[in-house]
Amino acid sequence: MKATERAGPATLPIAATTGDHAETHPVRAAAFAWEDWFRQATFAQQAEALALAQRQGHLYAHQLPAPANGSASHSASHQLAPAADLVDTLRALLAGKVDALTPVTPRMLDGAAAPRTSSPRTSSGLTAAEGCAVARLFASPDLALLRARAGQAAAVLADIATRAARAGQRVLLLAQQPAHLDQVLGRLLDRDPVLPVRFLDAAENAQQLTPSIRACTLDAQRQLFQSHTLAKAHAGRIEAEDRCRRRHDEEQLWPQLLDVALRHQALEQRRQTMLKRLDDAPAEVRREAEGIPGSGKTLPSGPFAMQIVELIKDYHARAARCEQDEQDCERRQVELESERQRLTDECDALRPLCAAKQQGRWWTAAWWRATVTRGLNQRLADLEQRSAATNEALAAMAADLQRLADERLQAEQQVAAERGALVASECERRGNAWRAEIAAIEREQQPLTATWQTLCKQLETEAIPAALTHGAVAEAQSRWHELRQNDEAACLFARQWASFLQESAPQFVAQMPRYASLLAGTVAALGKNPEFSKFTESPFDLVIIVEADRLLENDLLRLARKARRWLLVAQPSSGANGRPSSFDKLWHTLHADPAAHLGYRWSKEANRWCCQLRPVSAKDRPYLENERLADFPEIELRILTLPKARPHLAQVVFPASMTLVQAKCFIHRELQEVAIQPAGRGAWLEECSTHWALHLGGGHHGELTAVELEPGVREWPAASGLTHRVDFAKPDWSFAQVDDWLRRFLNLRDLGRTFELT
Repeated sequence: MKATERAGPATLPIAATTGDHAETHPVRAAAFAWEDWFRQATFAQQAEALALAQRQGHLYAHQLPAPANGSASHSASHQLAPAADLVDTLRALLAGKVDALTPVTPRMLDGAAAPRTSSPRTSSGLTAAEGCAVARLFASPDLALLRARAGQAAAVLADIATRAARAGQRVLLLAQQPAHLDQVLGRLLDRDPVLPVRFLDAAENAQQLTPSIRACTLDAQRQLFQSHTLAKAHAGRIEAEDRCRRRHDEEQLWPQLLDVALRHQALEQRRQTMLKRLDDAPAEVRREAEGIPGSGKTLPSGPFAMQIVELIKDYHARAARCEQDEQDCERRQVELESERQRLTDECDALRPLCAAKQQGRWWTAAWWRATVTRGLNQRLADLEQRSAATNEALAAMAADLQRLADERLQAEQQVAAERGALVASECERRGNAWRAEIAAIEREQQPLTATWQTLCKQLETEAIPAALTHGAVAEAQSRWHELRQNDEAACLFARQWASFLQESAPQFVAQMPRYASLLAGTVAALGKNPEFSKFTESPFDLVIIVEADRLLENDLLRLARKARRWLLVAQPSSGANGRPSSFDKLWHTLHADPAAHLGYRWSKEANRWCCQLRPVSAKDRPYLENERLADFPEIELRILTLPKARPHLAQVVFPASMTLVQAKCFIHRELQEVAIQPAGRGAWLEECSTHWALHLGGGHHGELTAVELEPGVREWPAASGLTHRVDFAKPDWSFAQVDDWLRRFLNLRDLGRTFELT
């Protein structure tokens, strides 16, 4: 690389990646050189950079991991063992020894509980069973075994290879037949960050391969690097330089944007003030109308104030007249009340005299007083007449007072109505004036907005200010400066990358398989293809062998030296004839087969459930003796009493009234046994979000019934009596407790290293 191309800004953003995530870190660009980075990077980092370069043609700074000074880098979840240790482990397992193996704790799929059936597919396109196989097999720290048909195995292996590449691991994929390799490679196309290299067998011709598989061959990958990657790197350099030029042209836009924003913001502040006054107009006018003239301050000027003042004066004059008339009426009313009282008292004094005279009560004093009083009857009649006239005058006075009260109320209503009309008219007048001023401000803003939009169109989307304000422009300008610095760093990065590729192309082409994340070939090609043999000398993080059941034990041990971890794949067993293969030996040692350990059988006898606890052959049936349970005579016990053998309970038959759930609970409670007849030949433990699940077969399509065996332990049998799984609730049950329970009751131990897809 030319020295002039290594100068640059003070810092260059480089990303330190783990899996799919990246965190930005500053690296001194002045001392940065591709040769230095590539020399310090691990094989996994080099492979990841090369895989991205093959697809993109260029690299971005944030995609390049910080060099790890050449130290090996593996996923934290996989502490890989040395290849020599794996050879010793294989020898021990082939001899049937598993004491040195620690069970692998089952892992949840992507942090969630796996589906219960094999039909639904996950986000990665795998069925639930295939996803569970990926999680279990990838978690194995040493050896994993998979039985599956070719199509199912290809889907699982492709996902495992992808996970290994994302974890920075290199994979060697071997098979006996090229077709099995191509099934896996076909599913790996365009998967980040996998870069596969396919080596040809001696009998193969690249032209006979499908175009997608042919593109994975070593010659095609090398040709792609020269024809595609170098051209893309040059185009990326030109694109980065054009972006820097555009950033330079955008610099003169910011003073204009700031000036437009300040002017627009000042107008906007005025407009907002007018809008607020427009909203407050009704309340402001009402306050003015209510404060005239009661505040005692100088009266406001203007037509509206004068109208309010005249209205109030007129109201006060009418109110004063009404008040004076009311006072006169009230005074006259008091006088009339006094006169009426006096007349009433005089009438009350004369009426007893007149009554005594008329009744001739001469022996009373009243008769003698009436006799000596002249014109007594006439005087009483005059007083009563005058009293009636006074009452009429009082009634008329009350009517006058009510009339005056009505006049006062009418005056108040009239002044309120006239005041409201004046207030509404004044609100409308002021609103029209303020709306006219707001419209004038908006007309001033329109050319500024048009200028703003024209200027913003010249910026890239991420640099456009969020609003037409000074603060938004300042924030966007700061963001633009960062983008400009990043673009300048990326431009330097692209120049260095293009120059480095141009100078290092021969070395890259020659050593490409060393940086690939996956090498694939047949077992025969491994010994006969010189390039394949050359680039597989160093141990791989993971070696996958398809059709491993066709390998001899010596071949398996020889190939084991090429791996830190192993994944062996074979077709489902079909009752193989002859001598078992090395794969069969390993499968028999590692696989938890409940059918080989559990002799329980559930069947129906005339609508009655029968639980077989011990195997009973046809020749043993005559030795079965029936007994009834003492405290539950409906339950029948069948005891096998063979000659010269100790009798033992072989079968329990339950009455038709007892369900399968009740029968299973009885067996567990009374006999302390878990009478499980598994639904399949495989048993694997899986961690879910709320429980541990022991699966005892493939997918099911019927409804399962829950059987509470003990607190936190739930068995799920089907209507046929076959059990599909057993759940252990968290947090009451830990992995160690579940493992101990399985050993005690089911004689099972899941080492977490095998899976069978049916």
